[in-house]
Amino acid sequence: MMCPLPEQADPFALEYFSLLAQRIRDEFTGSETVPDQQTLPVGAMELPEPGRYDGVILLGYP
Repeated sequence: MMCPLPEQADPFALEYFSLLAQRIRDEFTGSETVPDQQTLPVGAMELPEPGRYDGVILLGYP
């Protein structure tokens, strides 16, 4: 999950966040857990589909 800064429409276009997200996905390789990468819209007050997730890694500036 990513909460972008208002001026950053696609935070994964930044090298830092794209590399970080790739490394997180790499950690799940071979496991039964399937990571789901999403970008929340600026000002989002809740997660999409609450209750669907077993855990959340939240990056960025809420």
